[in-house]
Parts: sequence; C-alpha cells; structure tokens
Amino acid sequence: KLMVRLSLPEETARRFETFDRLLRQWNEKMDLTAVLDEDEAIDGHYLLSPVRGMLGIIAVLCALSASMYYLIDRKRGTFAWVSRHRLVIPEFANQFVSVFHVVVCAWVCLGLTGLSGSFFRELAITIAYTVCCCAFSMVLRRLFGSVRSIGATLPLFITLMLVICPVFFDFGSMRPLQYLFPPTYYIHAVSNSL
Repeated sequence: KLMVRLSLPEETARRFETFDRLLRQWNEKMDLTAVLDEDEAIDGHYLLSPVRGMLGIIAVLCALSASMYYLIDRKRGTFAWVSRHRLVIPEFANQFVSVFHVVVCAWVCLGLTGLSGSFFRELAITIAYTVCCCAFSMVLRRLFGSVRSIGATLPLFITLMLVICPVFFDFGSMRPLQYLFPPTYYIHAVSNSL
C-alpha cells in the first residue's frame, strides 16, 4: 500500500509487497526476541553455543593472562608483604577482578543483543563461571610456574577448547575431555544440560 502511494509502477509495487510478505514470514520463523524472552526457550537456541562458547574462551584467556601478570607482580615483590601461605588470596582476587570485568562486559553485550536469560540466573552463572576460570588458571599457573611456559601453552589451550568444548560442535565421544575446560561448564550451565 505504501508502494502504491509512492506512485511506483504496479508490477514493482507487487514485487515489493511480495518481498515484504516473504520477509515478514521469515522474521516470524526466525524471531529471536520471541524465542529468547522465555528462559526455557534459551536452552536449545542455535546461536547461544557459539557466542557463549567464544565468550567463555575469552574469559579463560583473560584468566590465564591475569595469572601471567600475577607472576610478574610476584617476581617484582608486589606481594612481599603477604605471608607465603596466604598468597592464594591476592592471586584469586587479582584474577577474579580481571575475569569478572570481561564476563560482565560479555553479559551486557548478550543482554543488548537479546541473547541473555533472566537477570538473576545470568548473574549466578557469571559469578560461578568467574570462579571456575580463576580456579582453572590458578591450577595451570601451579603446573607451569612461569610466564613463558603459560604464554607458550596459551595457543594450545585455546585451540583445545575450541575443538573439544561444545562451542561449534558437540562430540559425544569427547565428553570426558570436555569437563577439563571451563567453557564446557559455562555452555552447559546456560543450556541446563550438565
């Protein structure tokens, strides 16, 4: 009707109306906002696993980077005033703050795009995942112990997480290996399929 008012040729107006009708039908089938308004519908949405998986891997990367910075700070003597038995507290706090900022930014981005669930559920997942990333990076820091070795294995861990974790594909045969990496827990926490 708008096309007729613009005084377009009738055949062109018909094509626009057909295109508009097809576009509306496609939007009804692919309407993300209608699907993502309900928490239950988030479970199987095809966009969530890759987006959240990549954001989860970025959070792990941030935690491992924070571990490397912690090692540099410790070598400089920044934490010399802390008893050797209590070094876990500044290490965890350093990593928690770094990772929490990244995860909250990712959460805000998901909210702006309409790919997030309810506020309290997302908040609980965010806090739990931040603690999980910090614990993972603290274990790896103790295993490798130096900035160079963590930096050298960083690409390996990122690649392993991309392949093994259910970011793009969920290989059932790799399920035992998936539980070694934090993004698996994040994706399953969002999809309620742990």
